[in-house]
Amino acid sequence: DHWTLSQSSFDCDDIGDNVITLTAFDKLGNATACFPTVTVEDNDNPVVACVPFSPGSQVVTNYSSTPLMAIPDNDPTGISDIINVPDAYNVFELEVNLTIAHTWVGDIIATLQSPSGTTINLVNRIGLPAVNATFGCGDDDLDVNLFDGAGSALEDACTGSGGPIVGTFTATDLLSTFIGEPVNGNWTLTVSDNAGADIGTL
Repeated sequence: DHWTLSQSSFDCDDIGDNVITLTAFDKLGNATACFPTVTVEDNDNPVVACVPFSPGSQVVTNYSSTPLMAIPDNDPTGISDIINVPDAYNVFELEVNLTIAHTWVGDIIATLQSPSGTTINLVNRIGLPAVNATFGCGDDDLDVNLFDGAGSALEDACTGSGGPIVGTFTATDLLSTFIGEPVNGNWTLTVSDNAGADIGTL
């Protein structure tokens, strides 16, 4: 009278042998079943459409936050500020502008995490150990643009004059680590103070 299949459609998740149940019913509702094997093969090569690059296809967009968050003293957990990016682009190039009012910048570690979960160090206790093997750079305040194409490293920017450190520098890790990742989602900046006696604000 009628029959049913336990599975009637297949996709790439079903590649290989799949045992299904075929159940037949008569008009009185009596049933019998058999168990055929359906073998799924993927014999088609993927097709990739490569779109020629044109300079006009790049979109330059700025995202910003002014959290005015206090950075707790001598606390490696620190504080985190999140910028949510709604746009559906991929990273081609990245620059980070970072302003931290903080005495003794050698205390500071700042990391950036992408929506994909990739994390890099932007700042990692400037001047430690080259300037001061215990406390790092004693300059006050950072107002920096971090860019892979900069001519000098932030790590080498300690003036010894008490600061501030201002200018364009390379970060501790390469920002190009994020190239190709989607920009949409939460970007998390975490800043921590890793020695006692100095405080500041992101």
